[in-house]
Amino acid sequence: MNARYAGDTTFASSTSTPGVPVQVGKENSRLQYGIVTLGSGGSTNATSVVYGSPYILRMDILNSTANPCTPLAASPVLTGCALDATGTVTITDNGSPLDTGTFTINSAGSAEDKTIQLTGGTHNLSATYSGDISTTLSPRP
Repeated sequence: MNARYAGDTTFASSTSTPGVPVQVGKENSRLQYGIVTLGSGGSTNATSVVYGSPYILRMDILNSTANPCTPLAASPVLTGCALDATGTVTITDNGSPLDTGTFTINSAGSAEDKTIQLTGGTHNLSATYSGDISTTLSPRP
């Protein structure tokens, strides 16, 4: 990496010596997902739902301290993830893809499956976050 100063009326132009290596590591991430039920009392995370009731599957990318990613433009202080999380989350139900199977993370660091309608019985959901250029992969059973 080189630095270059164009100079001004007081100081001459200057170029640094080449070869200063800079390594930027990826930020660790966490994936949080759950069934969100919709009702008169607002929305809540659920571990059981009634077939045919309204609910969505929500996926959120969290930073390494389990806080939601906050786009830098939304906050003057660096909170949440250093960069907006992107990428995809893959969801399986008992080992098979759920609905489309893969959901794209939006600019807020989340995704939702609004068409989800699970059949009666037990469902073992599993999710995997693909990661992106600034965050590491984050599997979660």
